[in-house]
Amino acid sequence: QQCTREVTGKDSEGRAETRVVSFQRYALPDEIKHNASAHMQPRARGLYQVNTFVLSDQLVARFAPGNQLQGKPDGPGVRQCDAARLMLPLSDPRGIRSASLRVNGQAVALESGTGHPAYTRGLQSKALPAVAADSSAPLEVQMALELVGTEQVGFVPLGGSNEVSLKADWPHPSFGGNFLPSRRSINDTAFDAHW
Repeated sequence: QQCTREVTGKDSEGRAETRVVSFQRYALPDEIKHNASAHMQPRARGLYQVNTFVLSDQLVARFAPGNQLQGKPDGPGVRQCDAARLMLPLSDPRGIRSASLRVNGQAVALESGTGHPAYTRGLQSKALPAVAADSSAPLEVQMALELVGTEQVGFVPLGGSNEVSLKADWPHPSFGGNFLPSRRSINDTAFDAHW
């Protein structure tokens, strides 16, 4: 959310001045759940076989209360804030096959890029639907995302609570990162893991 505020200070000659500065306001979800499945699709490159995957992820995120994303935040000198948007950074957005977003059951359009100065690659929503200022109900976000890739897939735990369920028709998973699955099942043709 892009906001502006008034800042008072002194200029280079010691005179009092008031400036209007812009800043970004971010809110992380209280809860994120991924329900993902991957289907392997081997490809041939000359004499070599390359394993690619198609990942389908049903992501649900909740912000509680939902009205924290509306209006201007508390703080000295805050003048106004633009409508809130959602962003989903992706390390390689070229793999996006499809993406759709619903906010509290209402479809919201997506566009490329995040609008974030450091994490520029990914998706962002158009302006979020208005939530009543006095509402304490959570804001629920549902995203259906289909990605293709060749090497690995990772999930970053940015919510207050995070849950990831991943199934794939691949019998040789390599679990890396900072968190191993809390439950996993591996057989001759597939695996099922939960974090």
